[in-house]
Amino acid sequence: LLFTSAADGSPSIYGFDGIGTPSRRTFSPADESTGPTGCWNAARGLIVYAATDTSGAGQIRTIPGNGTKVTLLYSPGLPLAFPSWNPPGDSLVFSMKPHGSPGYRLFVSPAEGDSLVPVEVPLPEGDCVRPSYSPEGDLILFQYRESAESRWSVWVTAPDGTGAGPAASGGNCVHPSWSPYRDWFVFSTDRWGNYELAAGRVGSDTVIRITNDPAADLFPAWNPDSRWIAFSSDRLEGFDIFSIDGIEISP
Repeated sequence: LLFTSAADGSPSIYGFDGIGTPSRRTFSPADESTGPTGCWNAARGLIVYAATDTSGAGQIRTIPGNGTKVTLLYSPGLPLAFPSWNPPGDSLVFSMKPHGSPGYRLFVSPAEGDSLVPVEVPLPEGDCVRPSYSPEGDLILFQYRESAESRWSVWVTAPDGTGAGPAASGGNCVHPSWSPYRDWFVFSTDRWGNYELAAGRVGSDTVIRITNDPAADLFPAWNPDSRWIAFSSDRLEGFDIFSIDGIEISP
C-alpha cells in the first residue's frame, strides 16, 4: 500500500508491502501527498501524486513504483490536490482551485502528450475534493460540500458531469474510496458520533457500518482483490495504519 507520512520531516510518500519496513518514495521538501484509490496505476507502473510548495501552489508528479525518477506532469501555479488515474492510466482526475474560485473544482485531463489540458467537470458550486475513478472508469466518486459551513457528503458523477448527485450523506461523509465490487465504496462518517468506516452503494440508501471504536477511523482504501480495507486511526498513540480482513459484499 501507499501512504503519506511526515515521519522523516516534510510529508512524503511511502510504500509498504505488509512485511518489511515502509520505504520512502519521494524526497523533495514539498508537501507530497497521494490521492484516494487511484494514485497507483498497474497498467503504467506509475504513482501519481501532488506536491505543494510553501505558497500553496501544487504540481502533479509521477514516479515509477520501483524507483524514484520524478516526472512533472502539470504545474499551473494554483492550489491542487488528489490526482487519480483512470483504470487504463491514460487520464487523470484531480481537484484544483481556479483563480477567483471560492472552492476546489474537479478537472479531468489526458495523462499523456506534450502537455496536460485540464477540463473542468461541470458540477454545482462548492468544494469538490478526493476524486477517484470507478474500476470500470465510467464514474467518479468525490467528497463535496456546498460551502465552508456545510457538511461533507459523498457524491458521484460521470466524467462529463452528467448524473451528478449524492451517494452518501448524513452527518459528515468523507474520504470516499471505491471497492473492487461494482458500485460499492467505503468512506468515513461521523453519523454515529465519532468517525467510523462504512460501505455504501451508488444508487442506494444502503449504508453498512464497518468499524465501531471510540477512536477516529479515517482514510479507508479497499484492496483491489477485495480481501481487506486499510485505514488510518488514532486507536493507539497518534495515527497508525490498520486493516480489516474478510470484507465481502455481493456485487
